[in-house]
Amino acid sequence: MWFSDEALFHLSGHVNRHNTRIWGTHNTMEIYKHERNTPKLVVWCAISSAGLIGQFFFRDNGGNSMNINGNNYLRMFQEFWIPHLSAVANTQEVVFQQDGALAHYLHEVRSFLNEQFPHQWIGHHGPIKWAARLPDLTPCDFLWGYIEIKVYATRPPHT
Repeated sequence: MWFSDEALFHLSGHVNRHNTRIWGTHNTMEIYKHERNTPKLVVWCAISSAGLIGQFFFRDNGGNSMNINGNNYLRMFQEFWIPHLSAVANTQEVVFQQDGALAHYLHEVRSFLNEQFPHQWIGHHGPIKWAARLPDLTPCDFLWGYIEIKVYATRPPHT
Protein backbone atom coordinates (compact mmCIF):
# COMPACT_ATOMS: atom_id res chain seq x y z
CA MET A 1 0.00 0.00 0.00
CA TRP A 2 1.48 3.33 -1.09
CA PHE A 3 0.08 6.57 0.36
CA SER A 4 0.71 9.82 -1.48
CA ASP A 5 0.26 13.49 -0.74
CA GLU A 6 1.59 16.89 -1.59
CA ALA A 7 2.45 19.82 0.64
CA LEU A 8 2.99 23.51 0.18
CA PHE A 9 6.16 24.98 1.67
CA HIS A 10 6.25 28.77 1.99
CA LEU A 11 9.83 29.89 1.49
CA SER A 12 9.18 32.69 4.00
CA GLY A 13 8.99 30.07 6.74
CA HIS A 14 5.20 30.24 7.17
CA VAL A 15 3.92 26.76 8.05
CA ASN A 16 0.89 25.59 6.06
CA ARG A 17 -1.16 24.06 8.89
CA HIS A 18 -3.74 22.63 6.46
CA ASN A 19 -1.55 19.64 5.61
CA THR A 20 0.53 19.45 8.78
CA ARG A 21 -0.01 17.73 12.09
CA ILE A 22 2.38 19.35 14.53
CA TRP A 23 3.29 17.64 17.76
CA GLY A 24 5.12 20.18 19.86
CA THR A 25 5.53 21.81 23.22
CA HIS A 26 4.95 25.43 22.18
CA ASN A 27 1.72 27.37 22.54
CA THR A 28 -0.51 26.32 19.63
CA MET A 29 -2.76 29.33 20.20
CA GLU A 30 0.06 31.77 19.46
CA ILE A 31 -0.62 34.10 16.52
CA TYR A 32 1.96 34.52 13.78
CA LYS A 33 1.99 37.24 11.16
CA HIS A 34 2.98 36.27 7.66
CA GLU A 35 3.11 37.90 4.27
CA ARG A 36 0.59 36.89 1.67
CA ASN A 37 1.62 35.60 -1.75
CA THR A 38 5.16 34.75 -0.69
CA PRO A 39 7.24 32.39 -2.85
CA LYS A 40 6.35 28.78 -2.23
CA LEU A 41 7.23 25.28 -3.32
CA VAL A 42 4.83 22.38 -3.89
CA VAL A 43 6.31 18.99 -2.98
CA TRP A 44 4.90 15.48 -3.56
CA CYS A 45 5.93 12.15 -2.04
CA ALA A 46 4.65 8.62 -1.54
CA ILE A 47 5.33 6.36 1.43
CA SER A 48 4.77 2.69 2.25
CA SER A 49 6.31 0.03 4.43
CA ALA A 50 8.75 -0.49 1.53
CA GLY A 51 10.11 3.04 1.84
CA LEU A 52 9.70 6.60 0.64
CA ILE A 53 9.60 7.83 -2.94
CA GLY A 54 10.05 11.54 -3.36
CA GLN A 55 10.42 14.33 -2.97
CA PHE A 56 9.13 15.66 -6.27
CA PHE A 57 9.13 19.43 -6.68
CA PHE A 58 6.54 20.90 -9.05
CA ARG A 59 8.54 23.30 -11.23
CA ASP A 60 8.14 24.74 -14.70
CA ASN A 61 10.77 24.46 -17.45
CA GLY A 62 12.56 27.49 -16.03
CA GLY A 63 12.88 25.87 -12.60
CA ASN A 64 10.25 28.11 -11.00
CA SER A 65 7.77 26.64 -8.55
CA MET A 66 4.29 26.06 -9.93
CA ASN A 67 0.93 25.01 -8.57
CA ILE A 68 -0.37 21.52 -9.25
CA ASN A 69 -2.89 20.98 -12.01
CA GLY A 70 -4.07 17.76 -13.61
CA ASN A 71 -1.60 17.95 -16.50
CA ASN A 72 1.58 18.46 -14.47
CA TYR A 73 0.33 15.92 -11.90
CA LEU A 74 -0.03 13.35 -14.71
CA ARG A 75 3.42 14.23 -16.04
CA MET A 76 4.86 13.68 -12.54
CA PHE A 77 3.35 10.20 -12.53
CA GLN A 78 4.70 9.34 -15.96
CA GLU A 79 8.20 10.78 -15.59
CA PHE A 80 8.89 10.35 -11.86
CA TRP A 81 6.54 8.15 -9.85
CA ILE A 82 6.21 5.08 -12.09
CA PRO A 83 9.95 4.79 -12.92
CA HIS A 84 10.88 5.10 -9.23
CA LEU A 85 8.11 2.75 -8.11
CA SER A 86 9.07 0.13 -10.73
CA ALA A 87 12.59 0.09 -9.29
CA VAL A 88 11.35 -0.96 -5.81
CA ALA A 89 8.04 -2.79 -6.35
CA ASN A 90 6.00 -4.83 -8.77
CA THR A 91 3.31 -2.37 -9.87
CA GLN A 92 0.84 -5.24 -10.35
CA GLU A 93 0.95 -5.82 -6.58
CA VAL A 94 0.73 -2.17 -5.54
CA VAL A 95 -2.34 -0.54 -4.03
CA PHE A 96 -2.02 3.22 -4.49
CA GLN A 97 -3.86 5.93 -2.53
CA GLN A 98 -4.36 9.59 -3.37
CA ASP A 99 -6.78 12.01 -1.77
CA GLY A 100 -9.59 13.92 -3.44
CA ALA A 101 -7.60 16.97 -4.57
CA LEU A 102 -8.86 18.58 -7.77
CA ALA A 103 -5.71 17.80 -9.80
CA HIS A 104 -6.17 14.10 -9.00
CA TYR A 105 -9.64 14.12 -10.59
CA LEU A 106 -8.56 14.88 -14.18
CA HIS A 107 -9.89 12.19 -16.53
CA GLU A 108 -6.42 11.57 -17.99
CA VAL A 109 -4.97 11.04 -14.49
CA ARG A 110 -7.68 8.54 -13.59
CA SER A 111 -7.25 6.71 -16.93
CA PHE A 112 -3.50 6.49 -16.35
CA LEU A 113 -4.03 5.09 -12.86
CA ASN A 114 -6.54 2.57 -14.21
CA GLU A 115 -3.87 1.35 -16.65
CA GLN A 116 -1.04 1.25 -14.09
CA PHE A 117 -3.02 -0.04 -11.10
CA PRO A 118 -6.15 -1.77 -12.43
CA HIS A 119 -8.72 -1.99 -9.62
CA GLN A 120 -5.91 -1.15 -7.15
CA TRP A 121 -6.05 2.55 -6.47
CA ILE A 122 -7.97 4.67 -4.01
CA GLY A 123 -9.14 8.12 -5.05
CA HIS A 124 -11.95 10.36 -6.18
CA HIS A 125 -13.93 8.35 -8.77
CA GLY A 126 -11.39 5.53 -8.54
CA PRO A 127 -12.11 1.81 -8.36
CA ILE A 128 -11.79 2.09 -4.56
CA LYS A 129 -13.66 5.28 -3.66
CA TRP A 130 -12.17 8.03 -1.54
CA ALA A 131 -14.87 8.57 1.09
CA ALA A 132 -16.70 11.85 0.53
CA ARG A 133 -16.19 13.20 4.04
CA LEU A 134 -12.90 11.48 4.80
CA PRO A 135 -10.37 13.95 6.19
CA ASP A 136 -7.10 14.30 4.33
CA LEU A 137 -5.03 12.29 6.76
CA THR A 138 -2.28 10.04 5.45
CA PRO A 139 1.12 8.99 6.83
CA CYS A 140 2.59 11.72 4.60
CA ASP A 141 0.85 14.37 6.71
CA PHE A 142 3.03 13.40 9.65
CA LEU A 143 6.10 13.40 7.42
CA TRP A 144 5.43 16.97 6.22
CA GLY A 145 5.44 18.27 9.78
CA TYR A 146 8.81 16.65 10.43
CA ILE A 147 10.26 18.01 7.17
CA GLU A 148 8.96 21.52 7.90
CA ILE A 149 10.63 21.49 11.32
CA LYS A 150 13.93 20.56 9.66
CA VAL A 151 13.54 23.00 6.75
CA TYR A 152 12.64 25.95 8.93
CA ALA A 153 15.12 25.26 11.75
CA THR A 154 17.60 27.61 10.08
CA ARG A 155 15.91 30.43 8.25
CA PRO A 156 17.74 32.06 5.36
CA PRO A 157 18.63 35.73 5.77
CA HIS A 158 16.16 38.16 4.20
CA THR A 159 17.45 39.96 1.13
